[in-house]
Amino acid sequence: MAKILDRKQSVFELKEMFYNADRYIYLICPYIDLTKDNYITKGLEYACKKGIDINIIYSKGFNNKREGIEHIKKYSRVKLCYIADLHMKVYLSDKSAIVGSLNLHDFSIKNNLECGILLESREELWRDVYNMIKRDIYKNMIVEKKRNK
Repeated sequence: MAKILDRKQSVFELKEMFYNADRYIYLICPYIDLTKDNYITKGLEYACKKGIDINIIYSKGFNNKREGIEHIKKYSRVKLCYIADLHMKVYLSDKSAIVGSLNLHDFSIKNNLECGILLESREELWRDVYNMIKRDIYKNMIVEKKRNK
């Protein structure tokens, strides 16, 4: 059943997503901070070691620096894509999805008033979000780094 999340709950559920996914994770967000040793990077490292395919779709920036992109390219299970006019924040795995306002950088995570909705994969609304990603995201993205086989 869908559940409303505040900022802390959104962060908690996103962490859980990294550890509970079995096949794939989509991180769709304009701003993503992937500096070393933050919880997002640690979660990605764990998921990659488990063999989870990671799809990162972003727009405005990686810590507003190119180094964030270069850092994430070292992970073989990561596919990195760009969409110029992306504004949505959707985090989806084969187990759950979070649709909300949270950007994946420290300022949002620590300071902003955020909310989200948690969906489980057995829910029809989860399938609607998954289908929207396949329909709308894939036709607009530019692949910057393909997943290594």
